[in-house]
Amino acid sequence: MPCRPEVTSVESDEEAIRTCPDEELPGLVDKLWGKYKFQPKPKLPMGRLPLHYTEKRISPNYTSRLVWTAFRPHFLIDLEAAVDLARSLGIRTPPIERSQKIVIEERCYYLIISRYIPGKSLKKLLPQIDREETIRLAFQLRSMLEKMHQKTNRYAGGIGTLAFDRGGIFMTWDEIGLPKGTTTAKDIANVVNYRWGYRRETHGDRGETPEKMEWDIKNGPLAPNLPLVFTNYGLMPRRLIRDNNGDLWITRWDNAGWYPACFDRASMIVGIFGKDRRAHQEWKLFISIANGYKWSREVNAISMNNYWRSRWPDRENCARLGLTKPEYPIIIEEWPADPRVRYGPV
Repeated sequence: MPCRPEVTSVESDEEAIRTCPDEELPGLVDKLWGKYKFQPKPKLPMGRLPLHYTEKRISPNYTSRLVWTAFRPHFLIDLEAAVDLARSLGIRTPPIERSQKIVIEERCYYLIISRYIPGKSLKKLLPQIDREETIRLAFQLRSMLEKMHQKTNRYAGGIGTLAFDRGGIFMTWDEIGLPKGTTTAKDIANVVNYRWGYRRETHGDRGETPEKMEWDIKNGPLAPNLPLVFTNYGLMPRRLIRDNNGDLWITRWDNAGWYPACFDRASMIVGIFGKDRRAHQEWKLFISIANGYKWSREVNAISMNNYWRSRWPDRENCARLGLTKPEYPIIIEEWPADPRVRYGPV
């Protein structure tokens, strides 16, 4: 009689992660945090900001994190669709094992369980590695971005729902009334260019006049005919992992969507290396190579909006000036409702 391999505690725990009932999953995650002690258990969310909490290992092969559901009703559908599409294109990204909506202290969160990728983030690596390794990793990301940007779509928004949930890195599109399922590249360009002019105050004290709006839209940095492509929209150093084999992984797709390719380039401006000048220089070299040495006014216009939220025009201004339009249903018969079916098997 053949001997059966002994089931270890780790194997039992990870089988429970995959198969336990939904109502037991939060308690299991809480238990495993205390059992394996890879890192301290994170504090519960505080305040009113929709913060994304750092991934924590709950077992040797799985990580867990919480995302506040406020303002993001379409988050899970779009996240899973983005991960599925990325993996179908051969982009190295950890699969989502499970996801669930839970309530903690009267607040709703998404609990997301993903595969753990052994390695280090570029935030930790860039101050240490040599120039040759920086260049090698940059070309890996460049190859992935080229594959992603070949996937195009007619309308902008989330990958699975074409919705604009609040919480994007640089622009909270939902706040200005861009409709789900009907927003085109021209609409995106109009709003970006209008905000660019609003921030720069191109016409001095002339205010929000139709003439100023028309001038800003016509002379702004974003062209109205840019293709809407598959973008990650959050390529920060801490979300790029080099595994133990030297391969680069993209670990987060929280803000992925159909946008102009320059949105990916703009998201990489956020380096966050403190006062480490060498790391800043390596990151600048990295993003230059990864983006094919493309840099432009449009990237600066998108990224700088992040620092001028208090001066952004609101939904009423955009509607009054004709930048937004009513939402109406759109039927695309060749698209199955399930995004997993839509983009084929992984």
